[in-house]
Amino acid sequence: MKTLKILMILLISASIIGCKNHDKNSSDKQNLIPKSGELVFGDMKVTYVIEGEGIPCFVCADGELQQGCISDNIKKHFQFVFIEQRHSTYYEQPKDYSKITMDTIVDDIEMLRTKLGFDKVYVLGHSLVGLIAMEYARKYPENTKGVIMINTPPHYNMNYWKINNKYWNENASKERKDILLSNLKNFEMLNKDSISKVELAYLSFKAYVPKYYYDSLYNDTPYFRTNEEGWNHFYSLMREYDIERTRIETPVFLSLSKFDFMVPEIMWDEYIENLKTFTIVRFKKSGHFPHVEEQELFDKQLLKWVKDN
Repeated sequence: MKTLKILMILLISASIIGCKNHDKNSSDKQNLIPKSGELVFGDMKVTYVIEGEGIPCFVCADGELQQGCISDNIKKHFQFVFIEQRHSTYYEQPKDYSKITMDTIVDDIEMLRTKLGFDKVYVLGHSLVGLIAMEYARKYPENTKGVIMINTPPHYNMNYWKINNKYWNENASKERKDILLSNLKNFEMLNKDSISKVELAYLSFKAYVPKYYYDSLYNDTPYFRTNEEGWNHFYSLMREYDIERTRIETPVFLSLSKFDFMVPEIMWDEYIENLKTFTIVRFKKSGHFPHVEEQELFDKQLLKWVKDN
């Protein structure tokens, strides 16, 4: 069960793997914006780092990790605001997460947008964080240019793991399954009492590489940090989430991948017909991180969508 918790932390947060002109007035305005900073709420903080130039795009959580996933090329077209939310920051961990709600998370993004002086922005989220981007667009459509969801599930309810396991059993090759089994056996043999929570989460993620990547032996995973308690609280918020109640008129870019065994593309089958503002881009040689494994193609498709919309 503990391994499963660590895995789910990484479904969102380890979200990382491998994870690595405007006119003069516009440029001057961008140069005046602080490249890093924070919003303080008692013992909680929302922190941000800005990289890139161009269209403003807020990365809704997991900012530190996503900095390594998003290419230098795409940073020539977007000015990314990489955010660590109250629940996702590793450095500032409050004693009580119970007051953090989806509205809290979304409103923090809006306060940060106002503080930085941006008008309309894109909002981006990888994995389950994509639903934060959806909720921001629902609540603040007048301030949203578009939503970018990278391999985001439509829900995180009781059916999530049922669909996930079914897709794995029916589509993963024997070789892939054998590699995962071997990885998990090695992980279970570790002396976990001698390993920090952060390192343990990292090693767990490494074990589950066959579920995250097209290349089941992928080994370019940077060391990362995670906040187990904060993310567990976020997952609890999402258990009743239903995308059917979040209809928006904002354009949405949704990437899905054939070899993503964490968010199988079939999860979206029953929803797609009714999602008129969605552009769905499928990747054939990626797992959960198409912006890493098929980076050049991902960038090309994203920029095409921006131009079309």
